[in-house]
Amino acid sequence: MKKTIVIVGGAGGIGSATVQLFVRQHYQVVIVDRDPEQGRLLQQRYAGAVEFIACDIQNQASITSLVLDLTRRYGAISHLITLAGRALPEEFLPLAEIPADKLLDSLDLNLGSQLLLVQQLLPLLRASTHPNRAITFVSSINGLKAYGRVAYSAAKAGLSGLTQSLALELGPEDIRVNSVAPGTVLTPLALSEPKDFSALKAGSLLNRLATADEIAQVLFALSESLTCLTAQTLIADCGQSAKGYR
Repeated sequence: MKKTIVIVGGAGGIGSATVQLFVRQHYQVVIVDRDPEQGRLLQQRYAGAVEFIACDIQNQASITSLVLDLTRRYGAISHLITLAGRALPEEFLPLAEIPADKLLDSLDLNLGSQLLLVQQLLPLLRASTHPNRAITFVSSINGLKAYGRVAYSAAKAGLSGLTQSLALELGPEDIRVNSVAPGTVLTPLALSEPKDFSALKAGSLLNRLATADEIAQVLFALSESLTCLTAQTLIADCGQSAKGYR
């Protein structure tokens, strides 16, 4: 049976690793991202197995266009992973110094846009006859413990609530909804942020940080093989949150 997955944010570090893994497992992969250069590069690399659709999920017209494209080309999707979102550079400042528009932008990027995106894509998931349909969000341990970056953390905590509420609604339709909460992941974006990576490694139980490939494996397992799991937020952080340093 045809397996079509939409990976939102699929052109990024974790996204690229996730695309590669699902291609190896014979999925038709649709990358949705606002980075056309990297998105098209992945489409060329995995010609025939990957399609790239440019979309800004914070723009309603862009989402509407995305839904029309997916409906016309595929008619249905069996899986959705959304990795879109990040902490904005201004969020490394104290709350009092962050402009209000940046706080609202972070809340929209990391939570509000995710909710509206899923709302628009639900008809395509419902149209699929695949027996193992799933939605997986990428949250963060920032949403589970006090690590700062207030708007980003509040939004990621909201994703856990969205995961549970949506799982409750979609469970009777046999659509699973879960989220993954990584800690610091070694991606180009993370490495560009003002962090002490030696301290971060020492602050994890495994004395290291997760790689993009490892998070991709978790996303694949939640989508494909862990079929009894729904309404769960799975922590994948090499023990950062258990040790408490970030």
